[in-house]
Amino acid sequence: GSASNESLTTASSTMESSATNSSSTSPVASALRSCLGLLHQTLMAKVDARPPTFVQAPERAEWNGLVMLSGGDRNAALAERVVANHAAFAARHKYAYWWYRGSLVEDRGWQPYWHKIAMLRRALIRFPAAHAFAWIDDDIIVTNHRHDMLRSALKRTNASVIVTRDAAQFATLNTGIILVRNDAAGQAALDELWRR
Repeated sequence: GSASNESLTTASSTMESSATNSSSTSPVASALRSCLGLLHQTLMAKVDARPPTFVQAPERAEWNGLVMLSGGDRNAALAERVVANHAAFAARHKYAYWWYRGSLVEDRGWQPYWHKIAMLRRALIRFPAAHAFAWIDDDIIVTNHRHDMLRSALKRTNASVIVTRDAAQFATLNTGIILVRNDAAGQAALDELWRR
């Protein structure tokens, strides 16, 4: 519902709207933006802002049985803050959190978005006692840490795989967040996706 929509935003859309609102038409401001853009590109090519791969988990007795996953191969500005945001949300709501720096599908020559399916499949093995897994793209920021919208979505339906419709006219699904239950149907769905 609306709480879910209000709780999530993407880092790129936040940065784009800030850049648009602060734009100036003076030649000096334009040259400064161009220079800063070049500096940013140069730094991002030399410095990887992403933290290394890690797993954060609450004590076994406190764990809610859910695992939050994120990661990828793009080196984006503010990546460490997005990862910290995910980790803080996971800690507050007693999720295990697995961040993976890199790609699990690059060696196959597959598109980067297949990394999320690879990671979900590996999570089935790494966390066999989990009830469900929540993939969250590495450019999504959780803005409301008080409300656990992921657990709420799982409670609203007994579907084994949950995704949302995309707001764009040209796309059917948005896979920025994927919820998968650790049941036979959830595992079969991931296996079928992998085979395709």
